[in-house]
Amino acid sequence: MKKTPHTISRRRLLGSAAILALPGSAGLVACASTSETPPPVQPLGQTTFAQYAADTRAWVAARRKFVSASAEGREAELAWNTPSETPPAGDAPPKGGILLIHGLGDSPWSFIDQARSYAEAGWLVRTVLLPGCGTRPEDMLTPTADDWRQVVAEQAEILRRDIAAARPGETPQIWLAGFSTGCNLAIEFASEHEWVSGLVLFSPAVAVRTKLAFLAPVISPFVDWLREPEESMMGGQSPYRYTIVPVPALAAFVSTMRGAERALEKKAFDRPAVLMMSERDSVVDTQSLIGFFAKRFTNPATRFLWYGSSAEAKELSGNDPRVIVRRANIPEARISSFSHMGLLYRPDNPHYGRGGDSLICSRGEERPTADACAGVPETEIHYGAWGDKLRTGVRARLTFNPWFVWQQIDILGVMNGNPPPVKG
Repeated sequence: MKKTPHTISRRRLLGSAAILALPGSAGLVACASTSETPPPVQPLGQTTFAQYAADTRAWVAARRKFVSASAEGREAELAWNTPSETPPAGDAPPKGGILLIHGLGDSPWSFIDQARSYAEAGWLVRTVLLPGCGTRPEDMLTPTADDWRQVVAEQAEILRRDIAAARPGETPQIWLAGFSTGCNLAIEFASEHEWVSGLVLFSPAVAVRTKLAFLAPVISPFVDWLREPEESMMGGQSPYRYTIVPVPALAAFVSTMRGAERALEKKAFDRPAVLMMSERDSVVDTQSLIGFFAKRFTNPATRFLWYGSSAEAKELSGNDPRVIVRRANIPEARISSFSHMGLLYRPDNPHYGRGGDSLICSRGEERPTADACAGVPETEIHYGAWGDKLRTGVRARLTFNPWFVWQQIDILGVMNGNPPPVKG
């Protein structure tokens, strides 16, 4: 008999939540809401990026549940969790603009290494904060997918206007980049606006491995939390992101999945794009997506960067020559597979890089924690995707990309009109 939302156990819902929880994804959580009034919603509707950034910073400063105790630490958290602008060096006008859209429960800090890469290459880089993020998990109870769509639309239009002013008489080059949920929002907006020049998509979450995520829109009118934030890892949030999100936020995420899928089914995306996927992604169903994307992203300059098996990429993509494969099993670096979030960060990132201070680790069969790597020499840490059953030493989720330099060369090649060569 087909199970309904009423016959699915709380344990199964919590189990599926683990796939969308912890750094790189945010968890399905639900128990009746204890909030008597909805939290304030991030102010939108600004006409300049400077005003948007200032209003958002003031809102986050007033609402955030800070993790750090020191004034210096709180100031850093405020910077990490609010919109930022990174201009190119020098006096020359930017060659174009790129708007970076983070994932579910994440923050603009997600793109700290990406922003640096594009700015160094001459692009004006801006990030957004999706409503409900950056303050406390409870603030994700109220915002909807339409609120997320609104901030993307407003800031993409503002970036287009600003680049046009910086390069008068030229067609402004405007790119959208997203991570996970942010990819869905970028796909949906770009599909409806032909002036978007192209897309850069990290772990696009148009399909996920857990089908229970689709229960969220059904149960969200009745429950907010399966587990309270205080019961989650790190009390529900780290300095950079949430470790848990409420059911209404997951329902909004499902809306973005459906929106992106509808947009691509309605019309193939014919402008350049770079899509990055891990074969062992524990969140996104990359096996079903690589073939779908190969058919729906039709521009010859588009590239699919696949971290995993060459044979699998060839078979699943229909032997699309635009697929670039890099191995994910790197024994000499103690790496067995790539994770959902690891594509974004440099190996020397001080927090998520090799031996970083914010790794999520486990020992043996123990549950992962934020301090399991404490005191362990980096040479004894083994890295892999979430759920990868490594049997040797201390296991850490791979939160960096050992191919980062080559990946960025490929991305910028496509953005600059000089994509890497296809297979012969």
